[in-house]
Amino acid sequence: VADADAGSDADASEPLRCSADGFCHTAVPTGQTLRGVWGDDQGVVWAVSEQGNILRWDGASWEIRHSNAGALHAIWGSSATDIWVGGDRGLLHGTGSSSKDLVWTSVIVPGAEGVPINAIVGRSASDIWAAGGLVDLMVFPPDIQGRILHFAGASSEQGGGWTIAHPAPDFTALDRVWTTSQGDVWIGGANHENDPFQQCRAVLFHQE
Repeated sequence: VADADAGSDADASEPLRCSADGFCHTAVPTGQTLRGVWGDDQGVVWAVSEQGNILRWDGASWEIRHSNAGALHAIWGSSATDIWVGGDRGLLHGTGSSSKDLVWTSVIVPGAEGVPINAIVGRSASDIWAAGGLVDLMVFPPDIQGRILHFAGASSEQGGGWTIAHPAPDFTALDRVWTTSQGDVWIGGANHENDPFQQCRAVLFHQE
């Protein structure tokens, strides 16, 4: 009986790997703070980290597939071989012949340099929205900017098809974007005009 009790105590001390709802822990490379995740509906999942890494889940384990990209905040793809990533340095585009062979390239986008891309979502490979925002309270006056970008397909112009969809209001940083199949676009963020150091006002923009 004593042995059985000891075994029960040992089992109880082990961390639970899966919840009652079926959510299970997976081992992630050490030191990663994940900020965005996206799956291709074929069993492969991608994630981005604050440490500037793009990670790929192949159904069994995570692997870092691209590094040194600056802090990353968002990821979205139209297919397994067409994936966009946003972060402090702007946008990265992952393309290739297969999910295992994606090559990540930086894309020049319009708007103020240094404004991070915080959110990306799309309806198709040629209809993608991105929102960005910068809040720097360490300078005077505080540097608070935002940008709203839209991709309507690649072009030969600088920016590769990305355009400023609408100027972001003054003192407004944006960090959320969503679009519906009916064409609505919702963008959220915060306005810091009243007192950047003490409080901000939530803002939400809607385009039909």
